[in-house]
Amino acid sequence: MRPVHREWLASLGDTLILSGPTDAGGAVLVFEAADAASVEALLDADPFVTDGRVVAARSVVGWTVVLGRLASAL
Repeated sequence: MRPVHREWLASLGDTLILSGPTDAGGAVLVFEAADAASVEALLDADPFVTDGRVVAARSVVGWTVVLGRLASAL
């Protein structure tokens, strides 16, 4: 499933800012979108989600970048 998932991620263009696995067995994905509901709808099409066996849980929250090395890039 990982190659199909990564193809899907690559197809998102500029909407996807960052993504990658964590050392805790999960992943972090950062999107630029109007709101959390838009990201929820987008993630519903993720092959890891549609497969039904890969994603056990997810959390989508809004985030306001204030400081940091990447702040000026966003």
